Amino acid sequence: MEYLPCEIVLDILSRLSVTSLLQFRLVCKSWHNLAQDLLLVCMHFYHAPENDPCLIIHCDHPIRNQLYPLELSDPENDLRVNKLHVPMFPEFAIKGSCKGLLCLCDSSTRDSLYAYNPFTRNYIELPKSIDETLYDLSLGF
Repeated sequence: MEYLPCEIVLDILSRLSVTSLLQFRLVCKSWHNLAQDLLLVCMHFYHAPENDPCLIIHCDHPIRNQLYPLELSDPENDLRVNKLHVPMFPEFAIKGSCKGLLCLCDSSTRDSLYAYNPFTRNYIELPKSIDETLYDLSLGF
């Protein structure tokens, strides 16, 4: 890859499925860093509707909630269903989604909110609200 301009490499990678990109980043450290490049993330999001449609199903089990992505990219093949791991807490509620990110809260305490990328499994805790009487939440850009 060192012989190709970075822009061409990023353009090629931006057209891969999320699953392929996740495998790509496991090859070596330099590929891992490249897969986290903000430009690649933006380019991939731009191409995502055409190459990797996905639906995430939230199953609210009594003991541990689960997320299941359904990859809809190839209508000729059967749907692939894999379980996604949510590392923050076993019981959660989805409060919203935006550009592939999910806003989750702990459904038992409801005091912490997280922005979670279900495919990279990265998450951050969002700052607490100044207003303690927060009853509703919306995401929008």
